[in-house]
Amino acid sequence: MILLHSISFNVRNKIWRSKFFMQMSETAPTKDKIIKLPIVQIFEDGSLFSEFICGNDIVEAVSKINSTLHSLLSINNVTTETDPGINNIYSDSMMTDIIESSRGGEKSIIKIYRDGCRKCLAMEPEFIKLSLLYNSAFTWYQAKAEDVPDYIKSVKTRLLGFAPRKDIEDPEAKVESCSFCNGSGSIMCTNCNGAGFTMQGQYGVTCSSCGGTKFLRCTSCGGKCLKCQ
Repeated sequence: MILLHSISFNVRNKIWRSKFFMQMSETAPTKDKIIKLPIVQIFEDGSLFSEFICGNDIVEAVSKINSTLHSLLSINNVTTETDPGINNIYSDSMMTDIIESSRGGEKSIIKIYRDGCRKCLAMEPEFIKLSLLYNSAFTWYQAKAEDVPDYIKSVKTRLLGFAPRKDIEDPEAKVESCSFCNGSGSIMCTNCNGAGFTMQGQYGVTCSSCGGTKFLRCTSCGGKCLKCQ
């Protein structure tokens, strides 16, 4: 009788703990839904070329940024400067103007950070090193998240993927006039950096975000169906 009672108690205890942790997992936010600053964005000719959520892993992010910048440039563009030449962005309107002005073929790099953020402080010297190395080929900017709230909201909406397409009378006209995607209706996939696949060890696996298309819908204008293009 004692043995049976002990087994019954253990079974009930395991069931209760299982239900408790299932409820906790349903209510607790997942790490996938958190965007950790700083974020570094690379713009080329007015379009978002690549994006890095550095707060997840500073060392890995810096390595990927360095590799991306190097691939965009010839060896002659790599220089050693003494002045980082990083410009500050103070408002959403200023951010829009800077992105618009880069449509003339300019390459721009923007770091978004927050005061007091531990990862942002760790990224600061690394961002300066990169700007000294690639200063002559890019225009460098940084913006505090508090100064560009609308832009931050659009970034989070796009990365988290829950933005509904707005009802508009002429969706095609909105796509064509969109400065964020430069009228293409799509942006490069940030999960695979436009490769269409991600590496798992020695094997390439089709990117789950873009399905191998290398692009995502532009959430600023609603975008176009990638399968129809």
